[in-house]
Amino acid sequence: MENMTFEEKLARLEKIVAMIDSNTLGLEESMKLYEEGISLIKELEGVLEEANKKFNNVLNSDDLIKEVENK
Repeated sequence: MENMTFEEKLARLEKIVAMIDSNTLGLEESMKLYEEGISLIKELEGVLEEANKKFNNVLNSDDLIKEVENK
């Protein structure tokens, strides 16, 4: 899963949810998919948190504030 893009991970998570919701899987397979889904959620949350930090850094930069004030 490490080499997957954010979008690929999100698509995989959506597929896992659909498979579990289908009620056609056995308990073992459902548990494996559930664990994979939790792992994906944690990875996706990490990516989003990092992106949010970067976004906030850009918004809070002194250069950006000065540039906006000078316009």
